[in-house]
Formats: sequence, structure tokens, C-alpha cells
Amino acid sequence: MIMPRKTMQVRHVAVVAMALLMGGVARPIAAADDLPAKGSTDKPLIVLEAEPDPPASADDTIQVHGGKVVAQEGTDYVKARKSDVVAAHKGFGKWSVTFGYQLAAAPAAGSYDFHVRWHQGGDPEATVQTFKVLAGPTVDKLEERGTFKLKNSTPWKFQWVKASKRVTLKADDIVIQVQNAGSAHDAKVFDAFVLAPVKE
Repeated sequence: MIMPRKTMQVRHVAVVAMALLMGGVARPIAAADDLPAKGSTDKPLIVLEAEPDPPASADDTIQVHGGKVVAQEGTDYVKARKSDVVAAHKGFGKWSVTFGYQLAAAPAAGSYDFHVRWHQGGDPEATVQTFKVLAGPTVDKLEERGTFKLKNSTPWKFQWVKASKRVTLKADDIVIQVQNAGSAHDAKVFDAFVLAPVKE
């Protein structure tokens, strides 16, 4: 029996909703114990939340910035929730989404470790994600600062994953973009990206 298109769409939304409930909803990141690394007053931890309006942190070693989806390809829809962003695609496939950030102040120049907290559907071996970090003084002067292939080993459950290489930021990098691309099943859910200053 061939289901009407509307019925198939409703079923897909229901499947994604159930999977998201299994994975849970991310908490707003405002406390140091929720984060994978630490910063300092001289070199704060840069927390790039996926959602547009995260709560500010009272900790002066943490800078929290809200994100905006500036590009997407191959998605059925992208939805910002209270503390994360869902990028959905019916069934198994490959799709991409790009988050943009305008920093309130220039970062401390130097090397940073890159961490991501997200989950998606599908076999971890078949759903390795590519993350690319770009930065610059303006949107039209962005430069690639690192490309990483990362795997979440716990499908439908949030996990912090750290890249094996580092990102270098310059003192005038007040615009940052994080691009994601890769295969998954039904949805990818993004919580936050973290740039952790490296002691040198």
C-alpha cells in the first residue's frame, strides 16, 4: 500500500520526535561543570551555542554566544529549540548546515581545542561528520581555520567530542562560522561548539 504524501510526512515527523525524546533535550550551557574544558579571565572559553538566545554566563572565564543558521543544504527543515537546533532529513542521507556567530569582543589570539556536542541517527561508522571552522574580521573575509572528521559513538544521545587538531584564532576574528556536513538518519541535533584556549 502506498501511503499519501501527507501521511508519510506526518510519520516522519513522529519518528523524529520520538528519536529526539530518546536523546533528550540539551540544557542551556551556563555553568563550567557542563563544559568539556576551562578558560581563564585572560583567555576565556568561547562557547558557541547552536540556539540563537542562550543564557549568559556569570563566569568571566566563559563567553557564551548565540548562533544563527546561515546556510543549509539537503535538509527537510531546521528548527531552533530552547537549547539546541534540529536539522532534519527524511530517512538516511547526507545534508549540511552552517552556524554563524558574531562575537561581542575579539578573542585572545592563539591556539584553541575544538569540541562539539551533538547527536544524530544512524550507525556511528556510517555517520562520521565533517566540521569546518572559519573565522575572520567580517563575513566576506572568512578564512578556514580547521576541518575535522568527528564521530558520535552514541546515536541519539548527546556527547562531547574533541577534535584531534587545533584551531588558530587571530585577534580580529570577531566573525566565526561552523559548517557541518555528513550522512545521518532522520536528524542531527546540535547543542554547542566550544573553542578552548590552549596554554602555550
